[in-house]
Amino acid sequence: TPGLFNTGLQNRFFWDGRDTSLEQQSLRPLQAPGEMAMQPAALVQKLQNDPKYPPLFLKAFGSQNITIDNIAKAIAQFERSLVAADTKYDRYLQGLGGLSPLEEKGRALFFTHPDPFAGALGLRGGNCGDCHLPQSLLGRQDGFFGFFNTGLGSEDPGLQTVTGLPSDRGKFKVPQLRTVVLTPPYMHDGRFQTLEQVLDHYNSETIFFMPNVDPQIQLATNQKFGTSLMLTGEEKQAIIAFLHTLTDSAAVKFKP
Repeated sequence: TPGLFNTGLQNRFFWDGRDTSLEQQSLRPLQAPGEMAMQPAALVQKLQNDPKYPPLFLKAFGSQNITIDNIAKAIAQFERSLVAADTKYDRYLQGLGGLSPLEEKGRALFFTHPDPFAGALGLRGGNCGDCHLPQSLLGRQDGFFGFFNTGLGSEDPGLQTVTGLPSDRGKFKVPQLRTVVLTPPYMHDGRFQTLEQVLDHYNSETIFFMPNVDPQIQLATNQKFGTSLMLTGEEKQAIIAFLHTLTDSAAVKFKP
């Protein structure tokens, strides 16, 4: 399940980007047979008959008459209130605090595209920033540019389900990374239990040759003519140390 923090910054929802608003997204789990399996009319009637809900709808919408549209708006507005923006990394961006040497190394690796031909020693990088933007840590929000095939070899068609394009097969939405250390398992199918496993995947020699894998992965290596990312164990630990700076402790303790 994709995380809900900072969904108000997003404009494509679900791993395959099928919906373009939180209002649309909020109604799908309510109706999905494998989730709540509730027909809209039955849901409206159930809430209308519950004495605690009509007064709440009156306060929010000026009427005790409950509608499915207002249910969607209420849920979506609550989701927009789930903001994680006071992390060690955010304070670093504001000039209000620094990172440890290991965290800073991880930050630099995270946002650097490797170039082994740069200078005498090459430019080492983790390539994460090719998909995760520096401030939001989301993917790009224009169209489907924030969707990538990361070489998972999944049978799930992903974005292709929405666009119908064979070139979009296996592409999934780039998730936001604040609080990521608290939200295993990882990837759209939950195949990885740890961040170490995630980095091992991106560091493996197999993903370069997976069908339809994104070119930005194939072009990311720390070794001349390499066929994998080739991060060292220390570099992977540095990136993980940086990911630990993305936790907003106050946000995860949020109580409505």
